[in-house]
Amino acid sequence: MVTGLLDGQMDVATTESMTISGSGFAEGILIEFQGGSGPNLTVEVILIETDRIDLLITAKLGGPAGVRLWNMLVMGLDGQTTTLLNALIVIKLQ
Repeated sequence: MVTGLLDGQMDVATTESMTISGSGFAEGILIEFQGGSGPNLTVEVILIETDRIDLLITAKLGGPAGVRLWNMLVMGLDGQTTTLLNALIVIKLQ
């Protein structure tokens, strides 16, 4: 079960460390960010523990200026999916 994304804001053309909080996490879990504008985000899982997942997220340069809201989808090994709407804010100034 996912309860949140800590430090859920970043600028375009940066890589940030973030943590998903929750419970019941295990190796093989799928994490995607969907619905935002601009290039797809790159997600690298660094550490999975039962109550947290540490990630490196890269927001590539490109796309429209402004605030971009991304939904976070987490799918467990059992196929159950949790989606956090507007979990990540990516900002491109100009």
